[in-house]
Amino acid sequence: MKQQGKLSIIGFGPGSLEHITGRALSALGESEAVIGYNTYVELIKPLLTHQEIVGTGMTEEVGRAQEAVRRAESGQSVAVISSGDAGVYGMAGLVYEVLIERGWNREEGVQVEVIPGISAVQSCSSLLGAPIMHDACTISLSDHLTPWDSIVARVEAAAAADFVIAFYNPRSGRRTRQIEEARNILLRYRDPSTPVGIVKSAYRDRQQTIVTTLRDMLEHEIGMLSTVVVGNSATTVYQGLMVTPRGYERKYNLSKAIQTLKPHERLRTTAEPWSLAAAAARGDILAATGLTDNSSERNSPRTVLLVGHGSRVEEGNDQLRELADRLAARKPELHIETCFIELASPSIAEGIDNCIRGGAKAVYIVPVILFAAGHSKLDIPMVIDRAKQKYPDAEFVYGRPISAQKRAVDILLDRIKEAVPAIGTEASQLDGTTEVRSSEVRDRDTAVLLMGRGSNDSDANSELCKLSRLLWERTSYLSVESCFIAVAKPSLQEGLKRCLTLGARKIIVLPFLLFTGVLMKQCEEEVRRFAADHPQIEVEIGGYIGTHPLLTDMLAERIDETLAGQASANCDTCQYRQEAAYHHHHHHHHDVVEGEFHGRHEAAATSVTSAGGTGDMQRR
Repeated sequence: MKQQGKLSIIGFGPGSLEHITGRALSALGESEAVIGYNTYVELIKPLLTHQEIVGTGMTEEVGRAQEAVRRAESGQSVAVISSGDAGVYGMAGLVYEVLIERGWNREEGVQVEVIPGISAVQSCSSLLGAPIMHDACTISLSDHLTPWDSIVARVEAAAAADFVIAFYNPRSGRRTRQIEEARNILLRYRDPSTPVGIVKSAYRDRQQTIVTTLRDMLEHEIGMLSTVVVGNSATTVYQGLMVTPRGYERKYNLSKAIQTLKPHERLRTTAEPWSLAAAAARGDILAATGLTDNSSERNSPRTVLLVGHGSRVEEGNDQLRELADRLAARKPELHIETCFIELASPSIAEGIDNCIRGGAKAVYIVPVILFAAGHSKLDIPMVIDRAKQKYPDAEFVYGRPISAQKRAVDILLDRIKEAVPAIGTEASQLDGTTEVRSSEVRDRDTAVLLMGRGSNDSDANSELCKLSRLLWERTSYLSVESCFIAVAKPSLQEGLKRCLTLGARKIIVLPFLLFTGVLMKQCEEEVRRFAADHPQIEVEIGGYIGTHPLLTDMLAERIDETLAGQASANCDTCQYRQEAAYHHHHHHHHDVVEGEFHGRHEAAATSVTSAGGTGDMQRR
C-alpha cells in the first residue's frame, strides 16, 4: 500500500515572526515542501531552511490546494500556509473541499492538521484597543465568490442586530463600491458618529492604524490590505482607542474596589433585572416578547400578506418572493405570505385563505405597489370585503403603497450609477474581465428620463412627477423628465423626443418599475431602437428597483405602520369613489387569473364606502 503523506494547513498570524505559534514553527520544520501565495511565502522565508518552496499568485488558490493534495498523496509532508488563521477566509476549507472531491478517507488517507493562527480581526483589534469585547461578526465584502445580494443581507442583519463588524476584503483596484454600499446600509441603523477603525498591514511593514467615524470613514485610504472594524452602539473612543463595553457597568461599580454584590449573587435574577430569566420571574415574559396570555396566540406570529401585481414573466414574480424572504429574515417574529393581483398565483383571495388556514386571526395586508391607483384603491379592498364576509371572526388590516419618498430617490441615484449603454458598448479586456467605457458627457448636457408604468389615476401619475422633481433637485443634470410605458401620456417615445428637444447629448432612461416583466422588456427594446436611430446621442438605461436594500427598508416601514394600525389612504372617504370605480371599470380591464376583477367595480367601491370611513377601511 502506498504511503500517504501529511498536510499541515498553517495559519501564521499577521506576518511578524514573533506572532507565529510554536506549533506552526515546528510544523514548518517538519515539512518537505511549503505551498502558498507569493507574498505570504516571502513573509516566512527567514524561517525556512531545507523546504521546497512552491509560490503562486493571487486568485490561484485552487491550484495551490490541488498541488498540495497531489504531493501529500504521493507521500510528501506538505505545509499549506495562510496569513491570519487558515480556517478564517484561509486555505483550510478549500484544501478540505479538494480532498472531498477526490474521495478522501479520513482514517486511511492523507493526514491533515489545521494549525490555528491569530486572525486578522484579532490582530487589528489589538491595535485599535478593545473593540470586540461583545458580540461581533466578520463579513468579507468580496463578491468574486459570493453573490452581492447575500453579502447585503448579511450586512443588513449584522447592522440591525448591533454587532461589532469586521469587514475583510473591503476594496480592491476594480472593486470599489462594496465598502461604500456597506457604509450606506450601516448608516440606516447606526449613528454617523459610530467609531470605525481602519488597520492596514497589521504587524507588518508600513502598518497604519486610523480611528475615525462611520460618517468620515470613506475619506481615508481603504484597500485590500485593510481591515475595517465598525463599532456597535456602545463602542466609545478614549485617547484614540476603541473600546466596546462588555456590560460590567450594569452590574458592578467600576470605581470601587469592593463590590456590593457577593459572588453567589451573580447568578440571581434580582442582580440581573434585564435578563430573560428575570422577566420570567416577574411574570412579564409575555409582555417582553409581545405575546398575550393566550397559549394559541403564543405559537402564532402575526401574519403579513404582501400583495404584488403579478407578471407573465415568472422571474418578476420570483423577485417578489425573494423580497418576502428578505423581510422574513429581518422580521422573524412575523409570518409573511405573498400573493398577486393578477397574472400569477396565488390570487389575493387565495393568499388570504392560506393565511387563515395557517391559523391567522388577523391578516395585515401590505400592497407591494409603487403608487396608489386602481389596484390599491379598488381591487384589493374589494377582495378584502369578500374576505370579511367569508371570515367574519378574522380581522383585516390594510396598509398603503410605497409612494414617492427620499429613499426612492436614493435608489434612482444608485441605478443611475449602474446604468449601461443601450447599444454600441465599447469594451476593453483587463485581466480577463470586461470594463465598459463610455464617452464623457457633462451632467449639464445630460437628461434623465424617469419612466413609470402609467395609470388612469391622476394622483398616481403625479407621484411620478413629484419623484422626478425630487431627483432633479439632488443632481446637476440638464433636466429630469417623466414619461410612462402604458396607459398615460407622455409615452416613452414622447419622453425621449422631449429630451432631444431640450438639447441633451446624453439620455439616461430610468425605469421606475418594481420588478422585471413584459413592460421592462418593452422598455429595453424601445430604448435600444431609439439609440440605434440616434447614434449621435449617448443613450443609457438603468435597472428596475428589484431587490435594492432600500426597498426592503421601505416595505419594512409600511409593514410596521400597518401592524400599528397607522396606515391611511387618501381615498378612504373620497366622494368620487363610485365615479372612479366606473372609470376604472371602463378603461382598465385586466386579463386576470380566475377572472377575479372582471366584475362590476362599482359594486366593490360601494361596498368599501359603506364600510364606514377611514378607520374602518384600515381595520377590516
